[in-house]
This record gives sequence, C-alpha cells and structure tokens, in this order.
Amino acid sequence: MHTASPFLVGKLHDPDEQVVRPALDGTRNVLGSVDRADSVKRVVLTSSASAIYGNNADMEGKRCFTEDDWNTTSSLKDEPYAYAKTTAEREAWALSERQARWDLITIQPGLVVGPALTTASESGSLNTMKRFGDFSLVAGAPPLTVGVVDVRDVARAHILAGDVAAAHGRYIVNGDHLSFLDIGRTLRRRFGRRYPFPYNELPKVLLKLAAPAAGMTRGFVDRNFGLPLCLDSTRSRSELGLTYRPSEQTLVENFQQMLDDGVVRRR
Repeated sequence: MHTASPFLVGKLHDPDEQVVRPALDGTRNVLGSVDRADSVKRVVLTSSASAIYGNNADMEGKRCFTEDDWNTTSSLKDEPYAYAKTTAEREAWALSERQARWDLITIQPGLVVGPALTTASESGSLNTMKRFGDFSLVAGAPPLTVGVVDVRDVARAHILAGDVAAAHGRYIVNGDHLSFLDIGRTLRRRFGRRYPFPYNELPKVLLKLAAPAAGMTRGFVDRNFGLPLCLDSTRSRSELGLTYRPSEQTLVENFQQMLDDGVVRRR
C-alpha cells in the first residue's frame, strides 16, 4: 500500500517541488520496488477525489462524478495539489499496464477527517478543521461543498481493496457531501455557541475580490463556490462491502481531539 503524498493547499511558493515532484517520484519509487519484489501481487495506492475532478463546475452535465471521470482541468498553476494527485495516479496506471505480475487498485477519498494519529503534523485536513476553532470562519463560511469521509473508513477501504479478490480499478471513497456551513452547524449542535463556528455564508463576489490574499485564484472561486458536488461511492459499497460512519460522529470526534490536544483552545 502506497499512502504517502504531501497534502498542501493554499498559496505555495514552489508547487512543483512541494507537491508534484514528491507525489510523482514517490509513486515511481514504490512501484519500482514492487517490480523487484516477486511476492507482491497487488498494489493499493491512495489517490484522491481530486484526481476525479478539479472543480465543482466540472460536474456540469453529470448527476455525480464516478470512477470513469478524470481531472482534466487542474494544472501546476491552478490547483497544484489536485494536479499532483492526478499526475501521480496516471503514472501508476501507466507503470501497472507495462507488466502482468501485479495489479493496481486506487482509492479516491474525499476530504479525509476524523481522529488523527497525531495533531502535530502539517496536513490540509487538520488545517481545514482547525479553521472552525481559530476564528478563521467567524465572519462566515465560504459557500463551498466538499466530499467528506472518515479516516478510519479510508483505512478500511485500503484493507478491503487488498483482501477482496475481485476488487479492481478505482474506488471513490466518500461518506457525505457537506458545505463548510453544514460542518459549522454540525459542530455547534455538539459544542454549543462558545466556539467561533460560522453562522452564515459569505457572498461569492466578496470572496472573489479577496481570493488572492487568501491564497486562492479568482477562477477557483468562480468554478467552485456556490456549486453542487456529488461523488458516487456505489462501487466501494457494493464491491468492497464498505460502510461509512455518520459524518456527525467523524466531525465531532475530530474537533474533540483538537480540544483535548490543545490545538483549539477550550472555551
């Protein structure tokens, strides 16, 4: 199982060096090692829903994204993390197709949240959840909908992908679709009004003006904010037998851990 890749979002000073090259070289190194290990019959690679789609706007004309979809809109300058995951996965499939001894399965999770092994690491997932407790969203949430999945369900998906003999291809692993405002409301139900959870969504036009200062492009705001998202996880349920935890449990346990570890100050 190859699970490692830098998850860095926002303003990057060198996207190629920070996210693209590590993702691509890491994939080549691991699969090169697999080629030299006769005992390996299957590789499970952590890709991302970002390799399925680059922007919510890419869903135009679709009911949902499926495993047949590929991100064709991200680039080194526009959503480099998504571009890195797409590039690395395409390379993995190319390497897999050049041989017949081992097969490849890729896991495509949405935003991975839930209790972490450590809250000390720099992670896009942890930093996203931290924003709900550090006053970053107190004025309002961006009108952005994302796929959300529990980290334990993602781990289980990898195990099942390795164990289920008939498993093949790509698997979207996603338990729910939530806006940032939905996440704030979920956390408020459990932790009350003492924490700076958002009460409203900020206007898209205002966020577009402020986008460069926040490390986003105005194009990203146009193509994502206020637009729906649907990731079809049918194959993971029917072929792998995967079941998903309720998103409320995931979010509450994630935020509680940040409180317990002092990442977010108790109030």
